[in-house]
Amino acid sequence: MWIQSCGSLNDLDGVEKVVEEMKDDSSWDTFANLASIYAKAGLYSKAEAALKSLEEKMNPHKRDSYHFLISLYAGISNPSEVYRVWELLKKGHPNVNNSSCLAMMQALSRLKDMEGIKKVFKEWESTCWNYDMRVANVMISSYLKENMYEEAEAVFNGAVKKCTKGQFSKARQLLMIHLLKNEKVELALKHLEAAVMDQDKNWTWSSELISSFFLHFEKSKDVDGAEELCKTLTKWSPLGSETYTLLVQTYVAAERTCHGMRERLEEDGIEIDQEMEGLLSKICR
Repeated sequence: MWIQSCGSLNDLDGVEKVVEEMKDDSSWDTFANLASIYAKAGLYSKAEAALKSLEEKMNPHKRDSYHFLISLYAGISNPSEVYRVWELLKKGHPNVNNSSCLAMMQALSRLKDMEGIKKVFKEWESTCWNYDMRVANVMISSYLKENMYEEAEAVFNGAVKKCTKGQFSKARQLLMIHLLKNEKVELALKHLEAAVMDQDKNWTWSSELISSFFLHFEKSKDVDGAEELCKTLTKWSPLGSETYTLLVQTYVAAERTCHGMRERLEEDGIEIDQEMEGLLSKICR
């Protein structure tokens, strides 16, 4: 607790003083907190020393211990240690589970080790008995960061054949945002319609995704496209104030009027604040 308090205040001298006082009674948690604080402060050599001490005290039977080490070594940009701990994990736990693969792939993603990510993913796909979409999402995201859409879509299509219905919303969002950035709106809309049809009740669209759609419609002054998007979204849940603001901004950009917009907002229980009032004054003449 003291270490965390000092760390939150960036009091590194205080952190080291507490550790010195506790050196004979330092636990796994002590070195874990210490490593995290040093890594956050950019003191990588000290973070690595703390991780070495942490490794000496960890329970080798707990996978989470390895996951933590892998994540922290990636955080201090030390790929050789990431791979070393990964090999220790596989040796101690030959049946590598989904959580371990996820931790390793996330670490390699932080290191921008594309070849490593592909290798771990391929090994995982060949041995996993319970397909975990979280692992596939890391692979999809990694491909998209490299502008490799076809490869990302191939991973997605493969996952669709292996996963149960309703687990694809995050992947679809990743694909949609990439498509919108590359002006492929029709393909993005098809993914959105499919996401709505999946009926995953735990999913809600992100602000980034909706903003990306409306940015395209506003730039192209495509009010009809914006309204079609809203129709698709309302199949899932009522439109919120953020979405309505983006819709009205599209009308303003296109210099189109919509005399019934104020009534639509009131019917959906949207509060008309000063910003919205200013926008409505331009389209409800």
